[in-house]
Amino acid sequence: MTTSSLLQAPRSCRLHEWGITSHHDHPKHAEKPPEKGELGGGRRRGKKRKERARGGNRAQPSGSWRLCCSAGCAKRFDSRSKSLKSIISDIRWTPPQYGFSLNVDGACKGNLGPCGGGGCIQDSNGDIHVGFAFYYGRGNNMLAEVRALCDGLRLADYHGLSISIVHSDSLALVHSINSNMCPSWKCIWWWRIARSFLCKTNIKLVHAYKETNRVADALASYACDRGGSSVFRSRSSLPSVCKGPVLFDKTGLPSIRLV
Repeated sequence: MTTSSLLQAPRSCRLHEWGITSHHDHPKHAEKPPEKGELGGGRRRGKKRKERARGGNRAQPSGSWRLCCSAGCAKRFDSRSKSLKSIISDIRWTPPQYGFSLNVDGACKGNLGPCGGGGCIQDSNGDIHVGFAFYYGRGNNMLAEVRALCDGLRLADYHGLSISIVHSDSLALVHSINSNMCPSWKCIWWWRIARSFLCKTNIKLVHAYKETNRVADALASYACDRGGSSVFRSRSSLPSVCKGPVLFDKTGLPSIRLV
């Protein structure tokens, strides 16, 4: 090819003749044919852009909210954060090893309002020998707890029933008796009677979960609602609200508690 024809030829042809390769002619920049499965990709990408455009006006959760939700879900469902045994506990009423057990509880409607106490004395089979629901008038929750303990011990002594262990779901009451520190001057008279009786007879007072103290809890609430005092000497004479909890104790059915 002559010099005049080279000058008249296109620039790409002239570069090839001189041994110079254009940037766009490099194999790396050469346009590749569409592979299998990529046909119609532009159509799909266009459809996705339209969908994003339609949903652009929707309110999207903020980044902090998404982070908070993901952290909460991970903490709840990730087995590494907490083992299942530490979340669910299988608890049930424990029968006495010998003699009888006494369960007591106090109830108060308000910080200072109508209060009452309840309790039951059971044998190792879960049968109730004596139950009580006493109304104490106006007071607080600690007064009801202490008086229920005192009345339960008095009833057991009156009926000649040998108590080996006492259960209460009030951790404050159990701690006050075991540490010899009265929680309030308002209940000091009944507190001294109860502690003196426990020390004299060598009876243990232990804390129990509310799920294992449901009979006493139902009797205490019954006394507050009724506004009167009653003593029950058989299972059949108990109020109807106590029948279910008594069955749980007698059959040894477990309760589930989140801890």
